[in-house]
Amino acid sequence: MVVNVPSWFSMCFKIIKPFINENTQKKIKVYNAKDTFKGMCEFASPEDIPVEYGGTSKNVFSVVGDPGSSSSELEQAFYEYVEVSERSAGVADEDGNTRRREYEPLLN
Repeated sequence: MVVNVPSWFSMCFKIIKPFINENTQKKIKVYNAKDTFKGMCEFASPEDIPVEYGGTSKNVFSVVGDPGSSSSELEQAFYEYVEVSERSAGVADEDGNTRRREYEPLLN
């Protein structure tokens, strides 16, 4: 997820998007300033989104692995999204084991 992008970035991304692998395209979400909050709401509730992005949370991410802190819903949703994306892309299996992927060259 790329948020708060300027208009020129969106235009550039539209130009290069056709050259990006379809599976990779599905993982990339680009949101301009106007749509950032709406895009973030796909993954988290407004209470877990930082104030600067339109939400109400002032402290979004806890320290991962810190026994004194609990993970926010946003953090959990983010890790679940990454895990599912890696599995669907063939980077990790159901048990989270990673393996080397074979990549096709963009240009021959």
